[in-house]
Amino acid sequence: MKNRSLLLFTLLTGQLAFAQDAKIEITPSAGYTFSSSTDWGYASINVEDNYSMGLAADIRVREDVLIELMFNRLSTNSTAQEYNGYLGTTNYKTPVDIEYYHIGGVREFSSEKVRPFTMLTLGGTRMHATGKTEVSQDLTNLNTTQDFSDVWTFSATLGGGAKIMFTERIGLRLQARLLMPFYFNGIGIYCGGGCGGGASFGVYFLQMDFTGGLVIGLGDY
Repeated sequence: MKNRSLLLFTLLTGQLAFAQDAKIEITPSAGYTFSSSTDWGYASINVEDNYSMGLAADIRVREDVLIELMFNRLSTNSTAQEYNGYLGTTNYKTPVDIEYYHIGGVREFSSEKVRPFTMLTLGGTRMHATGKTEVSQDLTNLNTTQDFSDVWTFSATLGGGAKIMFTERIGLRLQARLLMPFYFNGIGIYCGGGCGGGASFGVYFLQMDFTGGLVIGLGDY
């Protein structure tokens, strides 16, 4: 019984020590997002540039490494064109929120007041229509509206920047990121002197954002 109590005490104090050593950084941010257009031959999609906002929670697991939970939202318009042969071109315009829900890592390269960093995150992207889609056709003079449901897809971000710390707990975070929502393009299985397979992915569109945020530090290292 005594040994069990000692083991429990050791585990609890170890957890408390970890909690005291850990540091959480909360960073609300805002910026501007540039989006590319994508052409598949039979269709194309374009997302308008606009202001965006986000929130990051970073948990320091090492002196130079943090685990990041990230949310980012862009409210914009998406326009798409579908080429239908004798029907001409069908045009779609949708007001949409593009939301990123991600987890990843941040690597810092200094512990001084100016801290350059790189980051990589993975997760899901939700494309949520915030209004009706306007639909029109060139040759048939069709003009109508449609309701589109949410689209979820896998996505990744890659970026870097710098934190400028005014005090140990307050600073400014400046960064640039490449945001990439993927779609599943197909899977193949082949045999011939052995068997194998693979899957391929494509990118709906590429986005680049430039953001600034206030770093608020909580807890002790």
